[in-house]
Amino acid sequence: MVARRQERSSRRATTGFALAVLVAAGSGCGDGSSNGGTPTATPGVATATAAATASPTVPPSATVTARATVTATLAPSATPTASPSPTPDLSGVARYAERGPYTVGVTTLNLGDRDIEVWYPVDAGAEIGRAKAVYRSFEVLPAPIVALLPPDLNIAVAMDAYRDLPASAAGPFPVLTFSHGAGGFRHVYSALLAGIASHGFVVASLDHLEWGLLAQVGLLPPGTNRDPGEVVLSSISALSAASDDPNSPLAGGVDASRVATAGHSAGGLAAFALPDRPEVKAMLGFATSGSGRDVVGKPVLLLVGEEDGGIASLEATYEALPPLKRFVSVLTASHNSFTDQCAIIYGGNNFIQRLIDAGFPVPASLLAQALEGCRPQNLAPAEFWKIAQHFTVAHLRAAMHLDDPPVGLGDGVAAAFAPVALRYRHDDAAVPGAEAAVLGFVVSAFGTVAATHDGVVCPAGFNLNPAEHVPPFADDCADPTANVDPLFQRVAAAGVVDGVDLDATVSSRAAGGACAHDDFAGPAGAAGLDLQYWRAVGCVRGFQPGEIADIVVDQAVRDGSMTILIELWGVDDLRNDDDVRVQVFGSSDAPPRGADGALLPFGTLSVHGDARYHSAIGRGRIVDGVLTAGPMDARVRLNIQIVAGDLTFHDASLRLTLAADGSAHGALFGFQPVEELYDIYGRKAGPAGAAALGYTCSGLYAALASEADGDYDAASGRCTSLSVGYHFSAVPAFVAR
Repeated sequence: MVARRQERSSRRATTGFALAVLVAAGSGCGDGSSNGGTPTATPGVATATAAATASPTVPPSATVTARATVTATLAPSATPTASPSPTPDLSGVARYAERGPYTVGVTTLNLGDRDIEVWYPVDAGAEIGRAKAVYRSFEVLPAPIVALLPPDLNIAVAMDAYRDLPASAAGPFPVLTFSHGAGGFRHVYSALLAGIASHGFVVASLDHLEWGLLAQVGLLPPGTNRDPGEVVLSSISALSAASDDPNSPLAGGVDASRVATAGHSAGGLAAFALPDRPEVKAMLGFATSGSGRDVVGKPVLLLVGEEDGGIASLEATYEALPPLKRFVSVLTASHNSFTDQCAIIYGGNNFIQRLIDAGFPVPASLLAQALEGCRPQNLAPAEFWKIAQHFTVAHLRAAMHLDDPPVGLGDGVAAAFAPVALRYRHDDAAVPGAEAAVLGFVVSAFGTVAATHDGVVCPAGFNLNPAEHVPPFADDCADPTANVDPLFQRVAAAGVVDGVDLDATVSSRAAGGACAHDDFAGPAGAAGLDLQYWRAVGCVRGFQPGEIADIVVDQAVRDGSMTILIELWGVDDLRNDDDVRVQVFGSSDAPPRGADGALLPFGTLSVHGDARYHSAIGRGRIVDGVLTAGPMDARVRLNIQIVAGDLTFHDASLRLTLAADGSAHGALFGFQPVEELYDIYGRKAGPAGAAALGYTCSGLYAALASEADGDYDAASGRCTSLSVGYHFSAVPAFVAR
């Protein structure tokens, strides 16, 4: 009896924590909320109904009158005609704060190992005689745990939607995918998401089991580990298949060619996972921390409560984004203001406190998290949802060219929500239909940047390969530290290079310090230019300009063994432009070539399917036809027979000269890891590579390590990468993302 009592006590502690996470996740740990109304809860099996149909409180003003008029005349349509131009000016009208013109249906689709919940437009009147759909708080918990919980905490939430009604005949409708936060599950944003659907969108709320409720309490099924972007793509495919199925409630209702991705808190991992997909037209982050910082070319909306602890990070993300971008912060709201559960607590049913009162060991910290945004002094969640709904719908309609010009996204729209206060920032420099140019290139030639020197650079001539030593060197490529090559020379002489000061420091070995090295000078006398790779290999015959290493790599960029793509975004002027974005991609495609072997311009090449080969976005400017951009991190894939690996560039700087015929030439500088370089030229190339190029593996490794000048490792007291430079040429290409 004692053992069984202890077991039950342990299980009760686990389930108490599980239910607490259900609320705190749907409240404060990164879950999400819905749109539509004001859930309320009563004792017993309470019902939380969404009051999304209630009109928002608005001040008497000309703006409000305009809003009322516009709302009354909005007719259901999957693709409404473009808004009449500038008369009247609707940029400051909160047109989408109230319930939209559609009734809302809800259905569940299965992805094999998980479900998604889908809200979608339904023709008015189809709901007559039907009860609203309901989900319950215990729905995602395993039955043995449910059996231990007080039944009156199994709160029934009545959604403002009807189960499995046929989609409106006005479809197909654009798609919004929504990803919950840590500890959440697909239902807990029902009010917000149903409200968005009422304005003509198919809204799919995804179950990310990997960071959902069961994962937070240690009950995740074994082997569950899907990539967030893959879950989004799988959901889009399931929606498209349902639309093609005449027996599905979604039959004919889904336009999978127009998609936006959104997420709350940890859901930002999915919301910003697919910036290169052509069907993804916009992205939205709700209290998503730093996610989305590298998105380019897609309109981004970031929305948060002013009392959210992550607001500073989110606003920093906004600063780093290129246009189009929008930022909304709602005063007296916080992290959990998005969720149905927050409204239930706000309405007086603090079921976490009731768990504590019943003896369940809910940590005080979890209780505090659950109340973020749900306390009496916070903005009522239903009022918060109206703001979130308006900006979400307005952002989506602008991005998908349903409102032209955009509605409700101008400077004056914040005042339309008075007396609720909010901060609204936006940069619409690249308005839909008037985007600055996007230029794509594929690299057509690639080689090592070398310094020039006065006098003798390598006094003893080029380094010896293993067979040229007396006695010959044994194969030491697998363990280059086993031997020492006393004859291996490095370049110590001063020199000139047309390069970049990567570390913003003028260095010298004589001055000492961590990773001290002798910089190069520039052609015009500039000091502090970094190219330590040349100091390591400049006395190796095979690394000289035009020799074996250059020949092999140059061939690789032309035959598909190392395809490199470059894309410029936001180019207004090819001669002078002070704000250009740059991204470098690897690609698995081989560039098209002519009979002479030269690359043909204007081929279409896809970016690599692995996002590791998509660089960070570099900011740059064009001056007199020369683009400089960076710093940014970039990586490309090299696969030449047995020599396969990555070329990684940390804090890279790109220089590109744009020619009148559309071609370009330039250079890429950055810090490349010592181990990565040695893996290619030592372990992979092996004794055959050492013999052909003219070095010993031990000599090469020691030179690379001793000349390293970047990525300092405090534990070892050494730098782990060295400054490199490659010059290249490129022809115009279409970059498919």
